[in-house]
Amino acid sequence: MMHLFVLRHGETQEGYNEKERPLTQFGERQAHYAGYFLKRLDVFPDVILSSPLVRAQRTAEIVRGILGVREVITTEYLIPGSDYRKLIEQLNLMQGKNPLLVGHEPHLSEFIAQLIGGIDFRRIEMRKGYLAGLNIPLPIVRGTATLILLVNPIELKIGDFE
Repeated sequence: MMHLFVLRHGETQEGYNEKERPLTQFGERQAHYAGYFLKRLDVFPDVILSSPLVRAQRTAEIVRGILGVREVITTEYLIPGSDYRKLIEQLNLMQGKNPLLVGHEPHLSEFIAQLIGGIDFRRIEMRKGYLAGLNIPLPIVRGTATLILLVNPIELKIGDFE
């Protein structure tokens, strides 16, 4: 069984190209909220897989620092429009690990829909800063996951972490 967590990057700044758009201060706080929420739940991913885009990389680094995750792997399979089957293949190679994925919309909601429903038209809305958790039997097969957690950034805020 794999325990998979999925996090969408936080709020981003305008006026940058798509690949270089950084997080706003609030977007960074959203990443902190997610990291401390996972810590409070006693969830410590073995590895973080992140999109190569700046906003996802920064989100992954913030969460990594809070949780003490040793490894962040950059993967093209978390870029919107990439083939979710390649991401499933990559996750299947990680048997025994419980990863956190950091990426973008609409890719993340469509990926989660594939995992829990196995079909294209069901969607889970992953707004900026949302965190989802799934339990998935291994090897991963479309339609076999159970959604166990879906929280928004306001629910993630637990006191002052500074």
